[in-house]
Amino acid sequence: MNEDEWNKVTDARAARWGALKGSGDWPVWVEKLGAELQAWLEGETVDYVVFGFNSRDDYAVDALDATELTATILTPRFVLHVARPKEQGQWVAGKSPVKIIPRSAITSLALSVQAPTGSFGPAIVTTVDFEGLPSPLQIPAEANDWHSLPAADRVRIFASLRDDLLDRS
Repeated sequence: MNEDEWNKVTDARAARWGALKGSGDWPVWVEKLGAELQAWLEGETVDYVVFGFNSRDDYAVDALDATELTATILTPRFVLHVARPKEQGQWVAGKSPVKIIPRSAITSLALSVQAPTGSFGPAIVTTVDFEGLPSPLQIPAEANDWHSLPAADRVRIFASLRDDLLDRS
């Protein structure tokens, strides 16, 4: 896989799951997941990637406090989704947590404007639903950080998802 494309994935992983690594190496299961993601993403362009975590604790601050780790990667052809639950303090092993959803599985698309257009371009946030994805994907993941994604990318991603939705009709 192209190094620049893979760096988008590893940078997003480090930003949200970095606590799992601490000052040492990634846990073995994270390294194995990385190899699996690279295989699925071979030859693909990464349009958007977000790693996250869910917790029953409102005060969870990082991936160590999580009850589930998630990752969603949008490419021009599919959505790759990962959900790794934690039970009794251990990350659940077993079959691959990777789920591939074709972009043609889009069911709805919404656009919200967060602020007037300024020096960062249109302040848009896209929310999209896909059959098979457990919850809507919001781009960018944090609405208040709409400026974290370049304006051209925000518009391009929305337009490509719009075209997917129209092609489904």
